[in-house]
Amino acid sequence: MKVRARFAPSPTGYLHLGGARTALFCRAWAKRQNGEFLLRIEDTDAARSREEFVAPILSALEWLELQWDGDAVFQSARRELHLQAATRLLDSGAAYRCYCGPDELAKMREEQVARGENPKYDRRWRDPQTPPPRNIAPAIRFKTPLEGQTKFRDLVKGEMAVENAELDDFVIVRADGTPTYNLACAADDADMRITDVIRGDDHVMNTFKQILIHRALAEKNNAAPKFAHLPMILNAAADESGNPVKGADGEIKYERMSKRNGAVDVNFYREAGFLPSALLNYLARLSWSHGDDEKFNMEEFGRKFDLSNAQKSPARFDLEKLRWLNREHMRDADWKTLRLAGRAMLPGDLHNESFWSEIRDSDLALTLPRASTLAELRKESEFFIARPPGDFGLLREHLGEDNQAAFNDLRAALAALPEWRAEAIKSAMNNAAKRAGLKFPRLGMPMRALLTGAAESPDIAQTAEALGREETLERLSACETA
Repeated sequence: MKVRARFAPSPTGYLHLGGARTALFCRAWAKRQNGEFLLRIEDTDAARSREEFVAPILSALEWLELQWDGDAVFQSARRELHLQAATRLLDSGAAYRCYCGPDELAKMREEQVARGENPKYDRRWRDPQTPPPRNIAPAIRFKTPLEGQTKFRDLVKGEMAVENAELDDFVIVRADGTPTYNLACAADDADMRITDVIRGDDHVMNTFKQILIHRALAEKNNAAPKFAHLPMILNAAADESGNPVKGADGEIKYERMSKRNGAVDVNFYREAGFLPSALLNYLARLSWSHGDDEKFNMEEFGRKFDLSNAQKSPARFDLEKLRWLNREHMRDADWKTLRLAGRAMLPGDLHNESFWSEIRDSDLALTLPRASTLAELRKESEFFIARPPGDFGLLREHLGEDNQAAFNDLRAALAALPEWRAEAIKSAMNNAAKRAGLKFPRLGMPMRALLTGAAESPDIAQTAEALGREETLERLSACETA
């Protein structure tokens, strides 16, 4: 049977790193076995799903080049399929109608808590002894086995089991007639012939319930999918000021990644100038390993990937490691790739588009070693495109009475150079400093301030050569009006 794996994000928010990692693993697993990678938008939670989140999710997947096969499926359009599945479960006796209203359920749980019990539906409508009330619309509950275990072999975690007595008779159709997540998910997986489900390990308890639904709905040659649950991603715990939280042993505490501590929209990383190849490389290494390999492209990952190498324990997100990988991928990329990625940072931003169209490869080559992201590369290289703004505070900090004459001497020496090369420019700077009895930085720093508008930049002589004689001298002349 052909492998069919699906990624099923809910549009209750943006696509975060955990979701992107799941999509990466789903696609790699399917493609490694010449299977299909499908996309299903699970938008049945009307209270939380938002249409405005769909486009950013699709955009993030496309940016990461995690293209799916066929058209995206929207779960909300399949409601009749879900309700038909519920009817089949009712007809077979695998489900029943429950007439408990919200107040009755709340009272039931209060009494259980008062007795020191775990709150749980008491199955009072499982085998009713009284006729149903006429003024309450029923929910439909799945009839969970009262004894034994529900088991499955997880492709990552190994053998998994739960005592059926621990499971509730869970709702599969709400009293308002809307299907719940577990019913919709199981019905869709069966209808779409999904063979492999890869998702986060926060879904383990849902998996037990969905396996029971699959078994109750099972037709010939339509078994439940195989399941694989990936470990959660942890981030360093932080206080309200963003400072790391440490335990009594002095070690930094880690917690599940949340919006407050790093689980931001994947599109944030695009706008910050990370390459999709670097982000995917990093996400792969969060929960999977292949020997000591740290850096690889997606073609290599696709060849090496296997769920048997996926890790069971939680992964720790490290932004500095991601920045390092991005820096490495940027250095390996050709200029065309970097320019395309740079334009994709901020789609529709004319200033961003103009920069990547105008900047020369030779200019980028100078600033690339100083950047870990495309946004940093652009910032470091802006002075090649536009002269620094007329804020002379930095210049006044480095140009004073002790070096003004020497700086004027340097400008004259530069203007007289027969050849505009970095070696000749640096020699002129050294000679001017020696004539004035100054250290090199006393001329290099004001020159850097005028040429780049920054206290740090690439080698100043190489920068001057790249700017050209005319532009360099024009920028240096601004010291006369400072």
